[in-house]
Amino acid sequence: MRSSRTALAVALLGMAMGGCGGTEIGPGGADEPAPAQIVDGWTSCAKEAPRAGEMITETSPPAVKEPTIGRIDPAFTPVAAVICGREIRPGPNGGQEQIATERRAEQIAPLLTALRLPSEQTGGEVACTLDMVIPPWLALLDERGRWLRPHIPTDSCGKPRGE
Repeated sequence: MRSSRTALAVALLGMAMGGCGGTEIGPGGADEPAPAQIVDGWTSCAKEAPRAGEMITETSPPAVKEPTIGRIDPAFTPVAAVICGREIRPGPNGGQEQIATERRAEQIAPLLTALRLPSEQTGGEVACTLDMVIPPWLALLDERGRWLRPHIPTDSCGKPRGE
């Protein structure tokens, strides 16, 4: 069961990633994000990410104050990953209803390796597509139940890296 959850998490993250090649920005580069805010006490996607999977505009008020997304602090040791989203299912009266989903993986070493990669430099002579890629709402949890939202490294087109 754990391997299927790991495969699901890696597959979902992989589906959100695609892209172009480019020059990497090394550690300490100008575009390197600050450390992510570590939050005590993960509860659920329904509480922490109630709007995950929705198209949110700049004028949409946030349902909850989201923690700062950033790089993984070396003092934070993730042991699980959670992806929050939404699914449309048949409703009780023949219609459809949208429900929150929560997928958890505990074998996350490949995911952590990919999340620790630097973002690539944008611009230059790279041809990019105009498709919109929305990365998943992702949280990493440690053994104490604390969590953070990691920065997802981007390629030279500004989309999540393919790794």
